[in-house]
Amino acid sequence: MATMQALIDRARVLLQNASKTRYTDDQCLGALNDVVKMARRLRPDLWFGQYGAPMVDLALGETYPLPPEYEAAAIKCLVFWCNARDSEFSSETRAVFFLDRFEKYLTQ
Repeated sequence: MATMQALIDRARVLLQNASKTRYTDDQCLGALNDVVKMARRLRPDLWFGQYGAPMVDLALGETYPLPPEYEAAAIKCLVFWCNARDSEFSSETRAVFFLDRFEKYLTQ
């Protein structure tokens, strides 16, 4: 299972941001924790036996809590978050489209 840092590092390849100058690890970690929370809302079955446990933010070295087949969706969501934050041309329509794709990826 990948760590949160490993997923952020994979997203950095797509973002061409190996130097970590445009997006800090803390910013990416915050966005990735939001992705995990969204996934928990959409797919509570992935947290079988942990329904009552409160959701806490994960640290960089902690294991990404979803099965490996959901890592690609998390990376894409993180890349989108970074691009939307960085682009003066990002639009709400584009954000809604991407989040819709993310939800479909998790639920189909």
